[in-house]
Amino acid sequence: MNIIGYKKGGGSSHTPVEQSDNLHSTAYARVLDLISEGEIVGPANGLQSIYLDETPLANPDGSLNFQGVSVDFRPGTQDQEHIAGFPSVENEIGVGIELTSKQPWIQAINNLQLSAVRVRLSADGLSKANMKNGDINGYRVEYAIDISTDNGAFVPVLQTAFDGKTTSKYERTHRIDLPKATSGWSIRVRRLTANANSSTTSDRTSIMSYTEVIDAKLRYPMSAIVGIQVDAAQFQSIPVRGYDMMLKIVKVPSNYDPEKRFYNGDWDGTFKPAWTNNPAWVFYDLVLNDRYGLGHLVSEEQIDKWSLYRIAQYADQKVPDGKGGFEPRFTCNVYIQSRKEAYAVLQDIASIFRGIAYWAGGNITASADMPVEPVYTYTAANVIDGKFTRIGSSRKTRYTVALVSWNDPADFYRAKVEYVSDDEGISRYGVQQLEITAFGCTSQGEAQRRGHWALMTSRLETESITFSVGLDGAIALPGQIVRIADPHRMGRRNAGRIKSANGRVVVLDKAPTVAVGDKLTVILPTGETETKTVARVKDDSVTVSTDWSVMPVENAVWSVDNIDLAAPLYRIVSIREKEGMTYEISAVQHEPGKFDYIDKAVKIESRPESVKELKPKEVTHIDVNESLYVVGIRSFGIRATVSWTSDAHRFEFAYRKENGTWTTLNTRDPSIDIYGLDEAIYEFSVVAISSTGMRSGAATLTKEIMGLKLVPANVPWFVIEGNTLSWGEVADLDVDGYLIRFHYGHNRNWEDASPLHTGVLTQCPFTPEKMPQGPITLMIKAIDTSGNESAKPATIETQFGDALVGNVIETIDFQEQGYPGVVTGATVSDGMLKVANVTDFFSDDNTAAFFGEDENAGFFNETYDGMSYETTVVTPNEAVVGSTMTFDVAMTGDVMKIAYRGYGGTKMYGKDYEKMYGDDEALFYPSPGEYQPWPGQVTTQYMPYQFRLDIGSGHTRPTVGTCRVVIDVPDIIEQMNDVEIAATGTRLPINETYHVIENVQVTLQDDGGEAISVKVVDKDPKRGPLVACLDAAGNWVRGIVDATPQGY
Repeated sequence: MNIIGYKKGGGSSHTPVEQSDNLHSTAYARVLDLISEGEIVGPANGLQSIYLDETPLANPDGSLNFQGVSVDFRPGTQDQEHIAGFPSVENEIGVGIELTSKQPWIQAINNLQLSAVRVRLSADGLSKANMKNGDINGYRVEYAIDISTDNGAFVPVLQTAFDGKTTSKYERTHRIDLPKATSGWSIRVRRLTANANSSTTSDRTSIMSYTEVIDAKLRYPMSAIVGIQVDAAQFQSIPVRGYDMMLKIVKVPSNYDPEKRFYNGDWDGTFKPAWTNNPAWVFYDLVLNDRYGLGHLVSEEQIDKWSLYRIAQYADQKVPDGKGGFEPRFTCNVYIQSRKEAYAVLQDIASIFRGIAYWAGGNITASADMPVEPVYTYTAANVIDGKFTRIGSSRKTRYTVALVSWNDPADFYRAKVEYVSDDEGISRYGVQQLEITAFGCTSQGEAQRRGHWALMTSRLETESITFSVGLDGAIALPGQIVRIADPHRMGRRNAGRIKSANGRVVVLDKAPTVAVGDKLTVILPTGETETKTVARVKDDSVTVSTDWSVMPVENAVWSVDNIDLAAPLYRIVSIREKEGMTYEISAVQHEPGKFDYIDKAVKIESRPESVKELKPKEVTHIDVNESLYVVGIRSFGIRATVSWTSDAHRFEFAYRKENGTWTTLNTRDPSIDIYGLDEAIYEFSVVAISSTGMRSGAATLTKEIMGLKLVPANVPWFVIEGNTLSWGEVADLDVDGYLIRFHYGHNRNWEDASPLHTGVLTQCPFTPEKMPQGPITLMIKAIDTSGNESAKPATIETQFGDALVGNVIETIDFQEQGYPGVVTGATVSDGMLKVANVTDFFSDDNTAAFFGEDENAGFFNETYDGMSYETTVVTPNEAVVGSTMTFDVAMTGDVMKIAYRGYGGTKMYGKDYEKMYGDDEALFYPSPGEYQPWPGQVTTQYMPYQFRLDIGSGHTRPTVGTCRVVIDVPDIIEQMNDVEIAATGTRLPINETYHVIENVQVTLQDDGGEAISVKVVDKDPKRGPLVACLDAAGNWVRGIVDATPQGY
C-alpha cells in the first residue's frame, strides 16, 4: 500500500499540490425599470436617492456602498436616447436542473418575436484528484448545444467545454441566435463527457436559466426609465430597487417659484412647466393631460384655474410641523400605479387640500375647506316660505380619536398610523374612533393636521340645513360659504330687504338693533356679497364707512352682524333643481375658528349666533326593540330598549302598561333599557330638557310587547357540505332547537314537508343517517320553548349537477371497446374473448364411446387451443404522469401470463395541433422495448403502453372478460361559496389548472330570488364550468350557488 506523504527510509517524498483556481465567473444583474410617465425631474439627490435592498448606492460623502454598479437615467422626453447596455428586451426564466450525460436538457420556445435565447450554464466545481500522488488538478467537461426549428431535426450550434479548475461555482452564458420559424424552436443542451460519479472528481454541471431576448434600441419615449447593472456577487437574488424621485413636470403658474413656493405679483393666467408637489397643480395636470388624464374630454377653458390658484396659495403657506420647524400646509406625494375611475382619482387628489371636485355649468371646479369670506346671505326674506329644515348629526359620527395612515419617507414610505385625539370631545362623547387614510401624505405633521381637521369638523359642524330658493337665490356653489340669518334660530330679526340706497346711506325695511361698528352685509346687483362697517345709524337709515363697489338696489337682501349676534355660517353641499324654477339647497354648519386650531392649536372662540336659549325640540324617531334576558333555568324576562333622536342636554323618560300608572326615569343618553316587562301594550313618553331646564313637548309611542309570543328570528344561513348540514344559530335566548324538513324536487312549502329527523336538533352541524336521493329541497326553522317557529325557513336546493366521488380515476375499458388490438386464437362472443377450437383426443367416430361413463370417464377431457390478446393504451395527457396505473383483467385458462412494455418515455405530442406522426408516417416516439412480466401496477409516464395476455392450451377453456386499464389520477377539488350567477349564466371562477373536469356539484342558495333550480351547462376545464340558474318556467335567471368542481 502506498501512503501519500509517508516518508520511507532515506528516499525522497512528494507533498501533494493543489492547482490554483483558473475558472472565475462574474455575473451581472441588469434591470431596466419603468419609473413613470414622462417628463420627470429625476432622483432627488443623485445616487443617494437610488436604493438596492433598501441601501443607498452612495453615501453623503460620495462613497459608494456597492462595487461594479452602473446607473443610467432617462427623464421621459419624446426624443430621449436609448440606454446603452440595454439593447434588448429580455426575460430570464430560471431552470436550475443538473445536466448529465444520460439526460439532455430540451426547452421549447414558442415566442416568434424572439431574436435569440441566452443559456446560462454552471459548474459547481471542477477538479480531479490524482490518487497516486495526492495532487488536485483541473478537469474537462465537454458539452454541445443544438437547435431544432419548426419541429425539424436538431442542428448543432456549438460544441465546447468547461476546461480548468475551480473550487467554487463557475457560470457562463451562450447566446443562441434564432433562425426564422413559423411555429417555434427547441433548444437542446447535451453533456458529452460522461459523469465521473467519483468522490475524487468534481464535475457536476447544471442548466441555471435561459433568457428570451428581443433585440432593439428602445427609447421608451415619454417614459422615465432607469437602467441598473450590478455585480451579482453582492446579492443572493436580483435586488429590490427603490427610488426617491422628483416625478412629473406639470404646468404651474408663470409667476410661481415651486422651489421657494412663492407667487411673484399678479398672475396673468399663463403657465410654465416645472416640478411641484402642490396638490392644486397636480389636480390641474390630471384633468388636462390627454395621455393619462381627461385632456381628451376637457379643455383648459373648462377648468376653473382661478379657484385652483387660491387653493394652491393656501396649500403653500408655511405652518408648524410639530417638530420645531415649518412646512407647507398641503403636499401631494403620490405614486399612481393603476387605472381608476377619473372621478375617484380627482376626489382623492382634492381630499389632500380638504376639498371636493364637481361639474357645474360645463366646467370642473374644485373647492377647499379653508378660510374664505361668505359669498352670499340667505334670510327669511329670500328663502321660500322663510323655512329652514335642520338635522343634527348622529352621536356616533362625532369622532374624538383619529387614526391617520400616512407614508413615512424615513422608512421607505411604509404606512404608519398617527394617533390624534380631541380631549374636549372625549370628555363629552367618550372615545369615538375614526380611521383615515391620508392620500398622498408623507408628513407626520400633515397627518396630525388632517386628523385634527376630521375631528373638529365632526364635533363642531354637526348641523345640516335644507331650504328652497328662487332663481335669484341660486347663486352660491357647492363648497362655498354662506350666511344664514334665520330669525327663529338667532332670536331676533337681523336681516331683510333694502328699501333704497343713495351713496353710503342704505334704508332698511326695518332696522333691528344696529350700532356703530357692526357689520352690514348687502347682496349687490352683481350677485356678490359685500360687507361694510356701520358708521352711523338713524331710524332705518344706516350709513357705512366706505363706498360700495356697486350701488345696492331696491329689494336687495341685507343682514347685519352685531357684537352680540352674528349670522351662522354654512358650507354649501349640494344644489338640486326642482319644479317651477326653484332650487333646493343643502348646506352644513361651518366653524371658521377651526383652522387656526388645526394649524396653530389656537383655542376656538364661539360665535354669538343666538340671543336667547331656544326651547328644545321634541325628540324624533322613537324606536322600541324588545329582547329576552335569563332569569333562571329555562326562565326568561322581557326587556325593552327604547331609543330616540335628539341632541338635548338630558331627557325625562316615562312608560306605563295598558293605561296604568306612569313610571318616570331620567337619562342623559338618547336610549334606555327597561327590565321586567309583561306581554302587554305599553305607552312610552320622552321629553327633551335643555341645560337650563327648558322642556320640549312630550313625544309618545304605543307598542305591544310580545315577549315569549314573539316568533324566533329566521335562521340566517343554511349550507350543505357532502351530507353534513350546517346553519347559523338564532340569537333568541328562548330558542329550543331547530327543525329540518325536505321535499323531493323544487318545493318550498314548509307545512307539508317531511321531517329529516326526529325531535328537535340542538347540535350543529348535523349529518342525517340517510339522506334522500335525487334533487331535494331542504328547509330549516328555529323553534322556541313556547313552540313558536321562525316565520320563514332557510332553504337549500341541492343534489344538482354531479355526485362527487372519493377518488377521481381515468379508465380505458378494452372490453367495452370490443377488444381493440390483435386477437390470436379467439373470437368475441357474448362480450368476451373465447377460444373456439378444441384438440380432440379421438376423431369423431364410434371409438369415442369406447369408454363408458364410469369414474374414469374424465380422463379423456377436451383440450382447448391457446390464445393471445395484444392491445395498446396511450396515456391521455401530461396530468397523469406520476400516477398509478393498474391493469384489471378477468381470465380463465390453465396457464395465464400478463406482460407489458412501454415506448421510451419521451413526449408523444408537441402542441395540441401537432400531428402524432411525421410526414413519413414514422412514429414520433421511439420503438418499444421487450415485453416484461406485469408487476401489478406501474407509475404512469406520458407515452404509449402495450399489454399482452397469453393463455396456453389446456382443459380449461381460455376466455378474457373484464379487461381495462385504470389510472389513479391526481385529484383536484375546489370549494366555492356564494358564487353569483348572472341571468346569462356564469362560469365558475376556477383557480386550479385542470386537464379534465369530471364532476361539478352545485347547491342553490336561498337568496329570495326567482331561482328554484340550477344546472351545469358544460365542464370547460380552461374557462371553468358554465352554470345557469332556472326559475319555475325553466328560464335562466340570476341566483347564488355554492359549487364544487372535481377533476384532475
